[in-house]
Amino acid sequence: GWVAPWLDRLERHIVNQSWTGVSFLPTGMTPTDVWRKNFLACYITEPSGLNNRNHLGIDTIAWECDYPHSDSTWPNSPEMLMEELVASECTDEEIDKITFGNAARFFDWDPFAHIPREQATVGALRARATDVDISETSKSEYRRRYELANS
Repeated sequence: GWVAPWLDRLERHIVNQSWTGVSFLPTGMTPTDVWRKNFLACYITEPSGLNNRNHLGIDTIAWECDYPHSDSTWPNSPEMLMEELVASECTDEEIDKITFGNAARFFDWDPFAHIPREQATVGALRARATDVDISETSKSEYRRRYELANS
């Protein structure tokens, strides 16, 4: 949500400050052009960012769940993300880019070199992870478990 207004402000300042004759941008490029060529913005939950995807450039947006931090949506991340993607009317191609494609391209990494795509779906991964505890655990409970393990 913050990137689009920031780019708008940069675009305005380039025009407002053009009288100085100084530019830090590559010749012929706007701040938005530089953004689209060089940056990738990750978000956890941000409907405004999705709604600005055409302005930002769909190739510059990536989703993250930020686990295990407190603002993470885990363990309901896929469901929450899908609600936002559907509400923003994202296409299947945009969903692929946002959920894995853009990050894979940006970091020059092929996730499917490690696990076939059909085994990397939410359902398939959850089926393989039946031993993963997804219950919410308080800090005091973690402390109790730590002390028990180290006594």
